[in-house]
Amino acid sequence: MFGGLLSALGWLLLGLIFCITIMGIPLGKQMFKFSRMMLTPFGSDIQTDFYKHPILNILWLVFVGWEMTIAYLGFALLSIITII
Repeated sequence: MFGGLLSALGWLLLGLIFCITIMGIPLGKQMFKFSRMMLTPFGSDIQTDFYKHPILNILWLVFVGWEMTIAYLGFALLSIITII
């Protein structure tokens, strides 16, 4: 029932951890956007600009993107099981 709240808190915590370093600030800012999206999913819009940081976007895809996909598929499976 509170999966979005838990996801938002997780993204917020990761964003704070990444903002500790100067190199991680762009990633931390993106994680704050994910956190806001988890709290208000309907009617919210995230602006993407791939050409602003292309190397960072590729690193994000390789190191975080697939883990995020697996985590959200796990959340979806857990939600389906609880409904059945």
